[in-house]
Amino acid sequence: MFRKNILLGVFGVLGLAVLGTASYLLHRGISAFSSTQKSLRGAERELTGYYARDPFPSPANVARELRNTEMLQKWFAEMMTALAEGQVTSSERSPSIFVGELGRSQSRMEAAAKSNGVDLADDFAFGFDRYFAAGSELPPPDDVPRLTEQLLLVERLCNLLFGAKVARLVGLTREQFEGGSVSRPSPAAPSGLRPMPSSLRPLTAMPAEPSGAPRAGAGVIPDDGTYGRYNFAVEVIATERVLREILNRLASDELFVVVNALWVRKDQADIKRIPQRDDAKEVMYKTDRLVSGPQLETPIQIRLDLDVYKFREVGNRG
Repeated sequence: MFRKNILLGVFGVLGLAVLGTASYLLHRGISAFSSTQKSLRGAERELTGYYARDPFPSPANVARELRNTEMLQKWFAEMMTALAEGQVTSSERSPSIFVGELGRSQSRMEAAAKSNGVDLADDFAFGFDRYFAAGSELPPPDDVPRLTEQLLLVERLCNLLFGAKVARLVGLTREQFEGGSVSRPSPAAPSGLRPMPSSLRPLTAMPAEPSGAPRAGAGVIPDDGTYGRYNFAVEVIATERVLREILNRLASDELFVVVNALWVRKDQADIKRIPQRDDAKEVMYKTDRLVSGPQLETPIQIRLDLDVYKFREVGNRG
């Protein structure tokens, strides 16, 4: 009997332990379920709030963005006006008027070169050789506006070079576009920059483009762009001091000019050799002792490849 009671006690304790464990696990599961349910309900409320929110901007934000847009447009217009200041434009379409102005411009540039002591070749054509040749044809009327602009730019550039006191204007080339259809290149179209030649040949012997073909888009502002550009190359004989003066004048000119490349060739040595004298006691004056410096500077051959930019007038998208 005693033994039976012991067994019952043991089984009772085991049963209570199992029941307690089950109760604990059940309570823990109910608590976890309740927490998950609360998180779910919170997420549902947040999602419902997103769906119920008005997706359109408030009137205050719309007004602010409109003011910002007006300010940016004003800044852009002011920038374009500043960039276009001093640029040359032409609407002339008469070929005969252009040819007549070409002759007068040539005379003015020759006179300016003479008054500044600049050496020019006889009958220098300033890049318009084809219109000075015997039996040359008049340009098409559609090309006259850009030809006139190129002529005005050439005269401006030559006056700049003459004012800097170059010794000689060896050559000048422009992009020849005549006869080609007027294309409107993208703003990222490459410029007329040419690779440096192995030796600086006269510019009149070099094509306007690497392929020798005209670039019909010279000076044309693309429909989706804000600027076009004319490419020029000039070759002069001048000193290094004059070269610095040329670059400074290009940088400060009203025209928006970008120097793409600069090539320099000097045929003489930078240092002068002083011949030895037999009489060591012979007096040498200071000028005789100079071996280098501005006083002994000799002219060098200089070539500049540059672009002159033309900007669209504000409000004109044609």
